[in-house]
Amino acid sequence: MWFTETPWPPIAILGLVGLAFAILAASKQSGKYQIAAVLCLLGCVAIWLIEREIVTEAERVEQRVLDLVAAFQRNDAEQTLSYFSSQAPDMRRLAEVALRMVDIDPDYRITDLRVTLRSNETLAEAHFRANADATLSNFGRIGYKPTRWIVHWRKEAGEWAIIEVIRMSVVGEKRLGVLESGE
Repeated sequence: MWFTETPWPPIAILGLVGLAFAILAASKQSGKYQIAAVLCLLGCVAIWLIEREIVTEAERVEQRVLDLVAAFQRNDAEQTLSYFSSQAPDMRRLAEVALRMVDIDPDYRITDLRVTLRSNETLAEAHFRANADATLSNFGRIGYKPTRWIVHWRKEAGEWAIIEVIRMSVVGEKRLGVLESGE
């Protein structure tokens, strides 16, 4: 397991150390400092390559969130419903209703995506904002709509599955109905 979620902190530290060695090499004309600077540069590249190969559970959940939203936007019912746990039939039915009621334009944005893992990485909470132009089947185009979501996931048979979806007010901690029209 990697020691950070992103490679940039260790790369920045190693880069600064490499820069210090490069400055020392330039001022002291010493080959050993030049070698140390080059090794630090190579270390930065190695960290970046290693981090690309390591996928944490939080990153897997993040990807599931992005894939879920993309499937919902495409109105791909089969794919969208595949993200829901068979243990959460009410959530599956709610997703089916939402798929029939809401159309999301392709230029949607997902921001503020954070994942918290619990219970030995078998439960996850994904918090994110989804912003898009939307159309409701009964009301027509409602325009740009910012939303905020908390989605609870459980690891089932090696896959992350949704067990609960909570829509939150964009500002504050008020819970909204998933299909509620406004704040």
